[in-house]
Amino acid sequence: MQTISTVDKECYMSISMECFESNGHFATYDAYPKLADRELVFQVQCHFCGYEPTDTVVAPKFCPKCNSTSFERYAKPGSILANAQRYVA
Repeated sequence: MQTISTVDKECYMSISMECFESNGHFATYDAYPKLADRELVFQVQCHFCGYEPTDTVVAPKFCPKCNSTSFERYAKPGSILANAQRYVA
């Protein structure tokens, strides 16, 4: 049987290694990154008086200002381009 000196023992790797430069800051891949906030693209307004309801998806049956039933949906100027800029890296 061979005897191993203390200098040689320090060259061997231990079974349970100590942490080496691991601070928990690892680069990870985010499969679903958070996108920038959406711009409001479409707006709903009354055709006659210009009333804009708060809900832009469903127009009310009657306009509360002029009692008309004619609402129109339009795209705000520049909002389509601003919304598309969210996807540009």
